[in-house]
Amino acid sequence: ESIFLRIPFTEAVQDILKDKRFVLCAKGLVINLSHVLRIKDTEVVFTGEQTVFFSKKTCQTIRAKWSAFYSQ
Repeated sequence: ESIFLRIPFTEAVQDILKDKRFVLCAKGLVINLSHVLRIKDTEVVFTGEQTVFFSKKTCQTIRAKWSAFYSQ
């Protein structure tokens, strides 16, 4: 489902990003780290086995935040 915003996406998700579970991964995409099962190479696998592909650099950032999230 899509919604249309009249403000920048980063501004719209500003409050949700204060919660450590959520990470801005790309323009217009926020993920919930509590639903990540595994990260390998350029893919992030979520509960239900849905997979999203990212650049290696983005996956490294997600992996670091995911590790920090679960080490709390």
